[in-house]
Amino acid sequence: MPGTPPERVLARDLAASTLDGGFYSGMVGLCETYLAAFVLALGHSEQAAGLVAGVPILAGAALQLATPAGVRWLGSQRRWVVLCAVVQAASFTPLLLGALLQRMPVALIFLCVALYWASGMATAPAWNGWISTLVPPRIRPRYFAARARVCQASQLCGILAGGVLLQLGAARGRPLLAFAGLFGLAGAARWTSSRFLARQSEPVPIPKDMRSVGLLELLRRFRHQSDGRQIAFMLAMQVAIQLASPYYHPYILRQVGFTYGEFTAVQVAGFLAKILAVVPLGRYARRHGARSLLWIGALGLIPIGPLWTASDGFAYLVGVQCLAGVAYAAYELGTFLLFFDTIRMQERTSVLTLYNLAHATSCFVGAAAGGLLLNALGDARSAYYGLFWTSAALRLFTLPLLARMATSDGRRGVPV
Repeated sequence: MPGTPPERVLARDLAASTLDGGFYSGMVGLCETYLAAFVLALGHSEQAAGLVAGVPILAGAALQLATPAGVRWLGSQRRWVVLCAVVQAASFTPLLLGALLQRMPVALIFLCVALYWASGMATAPAWNGWISTLVPPRIRPRYFAARARVCQASQLCGILAGGVLLQLGAARGRPLLAFAGLFGLAGAARWTSSRFLARQSEPVPIPKDMRSVGLLELLRRFRHQSDGRQIAFMLAMQVAIQLASPYYHPYILRQVGFTYGEFTAVQVAGFLAKILAVVPLGRYARRHGARSLLWIGALGLIPIGPLWTASDGFAYLVGVQCLAGVAYAAYELGTFLLFFDTIRMQERTSVLTLYNLAHATSCFVGAAAGGLLLNALGDARSAYYGLFWTSAALRLFTLPLLARMATSDGRRGVPV
């Protein structure tokens, strides 16, 4: 708004961004946890339910490669982000109708979920470039830590609300009607998020000298440049994590024998630890640097898998999940803050677009390798032990990649 003091514009933008993140995360909690359950509720196979968590993500990651061209076409990162947010909100409409009609072909479900992931992923690179022009570097650790706490709390509320809604629907013999309500709420949350996105200012619609980085150029940067080294480390870590993480749920439910209530309590405890840790971790990043924070997160993630195997005690596993929550909070905040430092602003949209595709691929590769390893070892408890320890070893082997990272100006561990 012309004539508005910069301080008021900044305060308004930060408040709108926090509310956008809160409503977006509420949508994630309401939707992503329950997509496989929706496929099963429609009477489709367990294989289809499993594939809905992987195949559409890869398809979406491929579709979001249009992001740099879309930003140029619209002449604005904000317009692209808002458009993609609206498309993501609309992707729930066919799912809602399918739930109401109590029938929906698997192919159509996959198409809708792929559109959901594509539009969601397509916002991230442009949003990252846009938000870096709104939030001054001096307040980034404090602000993004506080924003992350709001987002995580909102996602947790979405997960719990979705579970309660589905439980009520099942108790009344109307599970698909509950899914319709869930998708309606998720779509409304994302639509509201898009309105808060539209309220924010845009000091730099397109970065000066914006350029696209090709895949081969990015791969060459894995050896010598800080942005490539960070992405190489994150992709390696993601493969190592995904080798074990998808199989934690069946391990706890089938091998340990937890009830759904106990399992949910363990998950919620980890989520709460993550929420409580993120603000103190933001203060740590401001004093000691995002790279130092990332080291804490990476080291904390290494022993999580083996710790799962040490005891079946409920209180013990709650403690392990709390440790995991803190480690993930440090890892995610550290990598997020380093993106601002290591990736040039004029290249950020294209680099993060390629990263999204590589990230989705690494998740698929890790999960597929974990499934093959578990199948080869058998489905006994000892097979899970082997899987979790192998994942820990691979996480340890990513540390040399982390040690090679440096900030864009060549300094190491500089406070942000």
